[in-house]
Amino acid sequence: MLAGVARWKWGALLVAAILLILAIVATGSSSVAIANVNGTPITLAAYRAWLSTEVASLHASDTAIPPFVPDPPSYARCIAYVDGHRSSGAKALTHNQAKLTCSTLRAVLAEDVITMLVSSQWYLQQAAREHITISAAAVDKAVHGSFPKASALLHYLDTEKMTQAQLRYEARAGLAADKLAARHSGPTPTISAAQIAAYYSANRTSFPKESLTQATPVIRATLIQSAQAPALDKYLGTVQKYFLVRTTCAHGYRIAGYCHA
Repeated sequence: MLAGVARWKWGALLVAAILLILAIVATGSSSVAIANVNGTPITLAAYRAWLSTEVASLHASDTAIPPFVPDPPSYARCIAYVDGHRSSGAKALTHNQAKLTCSTLRAVLAEDVITMLVSSQWYLQQAAREHITISAAAVDKAVHGSFPKASALLHYLDTEKMTQAQLRYEARAGLAADKLAARHSGPTPTISAAQIAAYYSANRTSFPKESLTQATPVIRATLIQSAQAPALDKYLGTVQKYFLVRTTCAHGYRIAGYCHA
């Protein structure tokens, strides 16, 4: 994740409003638009590229997840991987259980990716409507702030199976989300030490190893975000009219509630 760019940090509010669910089949031309956000298409090629990036990112943190996108309809490759990478001493899954694991993983990946693509396009479009500028220099700063050394950047791109274009797009959308949030979340509230201590005591399971001092930055950010959520909810309510998703019904793609022939 880029330093200073919380990936989709307030996108949950948008996603909660639109409830996107995607059912996938692996057919169709890569140039077909599987979704259209206010006139801007999201192509099958872009979707597939981000799907590969998402699964590579998950595999980098958990090798129990295959380093490739699960392969419907048989999921043979995924089933073999799951069976060969179960924890030591874990009971082997039946064929049907392993297949369900693989199909569920693919569905989760699909929903995460299409939500990210639709949400990021909305952030960029809404920022433009509000005359918020995201300069190339700002994108460069976000990228190089996290990866001051070229070797670190190249390692990250290789691990995540991500292109520089994808990384810059992610940074641009993240900056747009940050600027929209900053503009519409209202003043930053003052969080007292007593509030932080109370939250820490009530949520000790979330901080099993961290002391109060160590957990304070995260708790403060959480409490600020919670306090500002009503303002962002109100803002989203006023701009919903600008959010329009249309998806193609061809090739088996569906986004619930937004499918049009």
